Amino acid sequence: MQVFLSIVLVLLAVGCTTNQVSSPNSLTEQKNPTQQTTNAINQNDVSQKGMDTSSATEQNVDNQNVDSNITENDSRPVEEIHKYGEPQDTNQETQDTNQQPQETDASDDKKDTKILYLTSWEASLLPQTHNRKKLGGLAYLTQAVKKIEESSHVVLCTTGNFFRGDVKDRRPVVKALNIMGLDVCNISNLELNYGSEELKDKLEDAQFTPLCANIYEGNTRLFSSHTIVRKNEKRIAFIGLTSREAAVQSIPQAVENLIFRKPANELQKILAKLKNKADIVVVLSNLRHSDDIEIAKAFPSVNLIIGRHDVDTQNRFVKINNTMIVRSSKKKGVQLGEVNITELSTPQFHDIGPDASKFNRADSESTALIAAWQNMEKIRSEVLCQSKTFLEGEYSQIRQKETNLGNLLADIMLEKRSQADFAIINSGAIRASISIGDVTYGMVLDVLPYQNKVVALKISGKAVKEVLENAVARYESIPGAFLQVGGMSFHFSESKPIFSRVSEIKIQGEPLNLNKEYEMLTLDYIASGGDDYIMLKEIAPHYTSNKGLPDIIADYLRKKDNVYPRLEQRIVKE
Repeated sequence: MQVFLSIVLVLLAVGCTTNQVSSPNSLTEQKNPTQQTTNAINQNDVSQKGMDTSSATEQNVDNQNVDSNITENDSRPVEEIHKYGEPQDTNQETQDTNQQPQETDASDDKKDTKILYLTSWEASLLPQTHNRKKLGGLAYLTQAVKKIEESSHVVLCTTGNFFRGDVKDRRPVVKALNIMGLDVCNISNLELNYGSEELKDKLEDAQFTPLCANIYEGNTRLFSSHTIVRKNEKRIAFIGLTSREAAVQSIPQAVENLIFRKPANELQKILAKLKNKADIVVVLSNLRHSDDIEIAKAFPSVNLIIGRHDVDTQNRFVKINNTMIVRSSKKKGVQLGEVNITELSTPQFHDIGPDASKFNRADSESTALIAAWQNMEKIRSEVLCQSKTFLEGEYSQIRQKETNLGNLLADIMLEKRSQADFAIINSGAIRASISIGDVTYGMVLDVLPYQNKVVALKISGKAVKEVLENAVARYESIPGAFLQVGGMSFHFSESKPIFSRVSEIKIQGEPLNLNKEYEMLTLDYIASGGDDYIMLKEIAPHYTSNKGLPDIIADYLRKKDNVYPRLEQRIVKE
């Protein structure tokens, strides 16, 4: 296959089609400053905690001469099987996205296989003004992909920065990319702004595969290093490499626990695993152009490197021996890159959008998603009331102690059903604070993103104590199980043994009676045993609210001019 690809690539220079970019005759003809400089950040593994400069000899790698300053390998062990680590496969070291080749008919066999790519999409759902034209937009990108799919087998990928990087942005990015038909993505600095856990949560519903070979949490990769996609009986391996500049480009707190290893070292390990298992090897790179060139020189088994956004149009296509490096000079979905891998031809670049000459039609499903998002943004802007104080909902605070926001939410639950004796809400359900000033419906949704219903349970005094003991059992780990309460108070000491930490429990100002039955309000999540509240699973709720808690809270706030909840010694740490 290598020999065949080499012959094909030699023939590529013969000609190109309309809107294609000519290949330079040699690397020396394209002397850009970035190609002549060495990126200092690539000299050591980068971590917000420090540098990892350990090395060891990597066995079973491609038989090739590799530049000495990009082949030094880590000695640290790598956890191979992990939910977000290496692909799990009991029969082989790599994972195919489609385990069996697609069945094709005679007409399918005549179709070429094309890789379409975006660089720095940045959640651009709407068209952008570019050179006085409206270009880009989710609806037009989606329709363009569908149009190309009519005559070709297509793999759609992005090199990273598909999120905006604004942690408060609420655009339905993953839903949009699912509709667009994204297959594979690389991770870059804008994604890392969310922090590893929130990023994983955001990608939970992704129908595409996130890749990131050289970013680690401890000894485990943040995401899979590679995947194999089968198209028309071709095995296309995709590998994701992220620039270690992301360690300083991202929000510092978001990446403080991550380690950024040398991209070339990780690539070398992966290529060893992929021997004889892929027909085409594609690297999705967020590295500098000069680094892509060094990768191409060092690893001739890589057929294609799709690089990040680059304003220099000369960098849109470079060929190093048998390795093609392609980029895009336009971002935010204004331009869609295309490489025909059946022939490994030079790339084409398609302008997309309402003012584009060719791909100017909109996809209806994408249009509906955008309309729903815009409508929700209008709904979210409704001002409900004023807050006269900062309402504390920060992770490190609300999971460790009583807060004024927790008190407000629990009290509103009791207001909704006044016959209840007390209310509890797990702090894990509370995801944001509210600043002084206008309180909007959108802020309530940020605080309570889950549409939990409020339920009422009949519970014994003995079970009440078990519930509170569970709330502080794992106090040291800052758990979401920690409770905010209304209509009750208690003391606890983390120095005491687990499940013996709670004391001085009072309900409606009276000491807890272990033999009395109480009516407790909580969320359906807790009532079903969530956060280890297993003592509640067998108790059937006798009341369930019609609305979710966010709307219950919003209804209450609409009736108030302002709110000013205080701390009331409901939860006392001894």
